[in-house]
Amino acid sequence: MALTRRELNLLILTIAAIFILLSDKYVITPVLAAREETSELRDSTVETRQEYQDIVETKGPAYQRKWTQMMADGLNDSPAKTEIEMVRYLNQMSSRFNIILSSIQPEYAGISNGTGEIEFIIAGSGYALDAYKFIWYIETSKLPIKLNSVHMSCKDSEAGMASIQLNISSLYSYIPPKDSETEEEAN
Repeated sequence: MALTRRELNLLILTIAAIFILLSDKYVITPVLAAREETSELRDSTVETRQEYQDIVETKGPAYQRKWTQMMADGLNDSPAKTEIEMVRYLNQMSSRFNIILSSIQPEYAGISNGTGEIEFIIAGSGYALDAYKFIWYIETSKLPIKLNSVHMSCKDSEAGMASIQLNISSLYSYIPPKDSETEEEAN
């Protein structure tokens, strides 16, 4: 079957149009959409980075002062020092408010972002008003501690005696050992 020149040109143009339409649908449009999405993601990332940079520039000095103050107030660089400091503080506060501490149990919660956490489970008893003051002084301490939970029950309502159970967490600064120290310890 022989095609005339006009029919051949028409067939070539039809095949070219079909190729262009299919290329547009399956190649060009998806690539342009992915490119636009990547561009929007980049713009939002740059915007978020700028917001964080502004926060660091405006609030950074205040946080640095607060960090320095926390280090001066008792944020230690080892869990042992933190544990000793907390036990000393709890004993001082309990003797100040006539609270008898029957148990102080430290539990190491782990390390994240250069900061370690130790949880202390504390049990004790004393007069209810003294227990309230004891809890308040722990909550408002300058030490880097957080009162996680409190359980208080009345032992003798006529005498005003109460038993308390506290869950307190304390922070310490974790500085990972240098590679040379780690190698020496391994040998």
